[in-house]
Order: sequence, then C-alpha cells, then structure tokens
Amino acid sequence: MNFNKWKRRLLMYDEILIILSILLLGVFKPDLVLIVSYFVLIIYIILTKRKVLLFQLLISSILSLLWMLIAKGEYGYNQDFLIILGINTFPFFAFSLGLFSLYIIYSHYEYLFKNNSYLKKLSFVILIYFPLLIILETVAYHYFDIRNTASSMYTGLPVCNCLHAARWMQVSYFLMGPLYFTITHLFKIKNPNIQRILK
Repeated sequence: MNFNKWKRRLLMYDEILIILSILLLGVFKPDLVLIVSYFVLIIYIILTKRKVLLFQLLISSILSLLWMLIAKGEYGYNQDFLIILGINTFPFFAFSLGLFSLYIIYSHYEYLFKNNSYLKKLSFVILIYFPLLIILETVAYHYFDIRNTASSMYTGLPVCNCLHAARWMQVSYFLMGPLYFTITHLFKIKNPNIQRILK
C-alpha cells in the first residue's frame, strides 16, 4: 500500500478509536470502558505494525502510576470504580490513555516540525493538550456525570466549571501533557507514523 495513503487511513483509524473510547464512557461503566480500551489499544498497536508505540504507552502508564501514588487520596467518585492496591483504576487508565492519545495525535503532524526546535514542538503539543483537557473534563463532568466527590469542595475552572480539585492538582493536570511529551522527546523514539515501516 502507498505509504501516504496508509498514513491517512491510519490517522482516521486512530481518531475513530479515540473518539469511540470517549463516547463509550457515557454508555457503559467508565472504568471498565477504559480498562478494555487499554488492552484493545495494545492489540491495535500490534496489528497496525507500530510496536514501538508500546514504549510510548509504557511511559504514559508509568507517569500515570507515579501520579496516582502521589494523589490517590484525592480521588473518590460518585460512581463505584474498581480499586486495585488502593489505586482507583479510572484516573489511572484515563491518564495513561489520555497522555498516549496526545502523543498519537501529535505523531501524525510531527513531520510539520521536522526542522523545528523542541520548544516549537512543545508549543504545538500544548495547543493540542490544553483545549482537549478542558473539553474532556467538561464532557465527563457535565454530560457523563463522572465526578470526583473527594474534591467536590473545590471551585472548578471558570466558564467550563470543570476540574474541581485543589489548585496544585489543577496545575499538575496541565503540566502532565508537556511533561509526558518532554520525557518521550528525550528518549528520541522513532515515530512510526512518519517512518516507512510498511513494505
């Protein structure tokens, strides 16, 4: 298959998978949707011959786990989510998949920044991440009724009235995307979406 045609089709498949996973949060039990999505994603990555992306997923999962070890006491939802070893699976998988999805979106457009500096690439990532974070938090809170009751006493962000959490947590949410991108950038992993990996 022509590489450019394959690349366009792959972008469409990636977008469909991300959007479908988000929409299903409003239909089925959200934590189970994310757990199933995580393992379906691994199979999808293998089937699309982009195994190098498993390392990106590993990084997002480790970062998510570290976050949960720091902030696990700050999570308690209005829904009965699965808890493993004291860690709520919903925010763990939400961060793992969310950060990985950020990289997937960026990876399809990285060729536009081939000769640009890290700061320009980071700026592009922030332009993707900040609006998506606010949109997803708003949809989850107002439309899917996924609410963190452990931090409900805090004021949400203005306008969207979402992300009800202590200020340090709100700041951390916005820093997670740039931090994840910086870590993956330092590893210099080849981007399979701009490499000729298919014969």
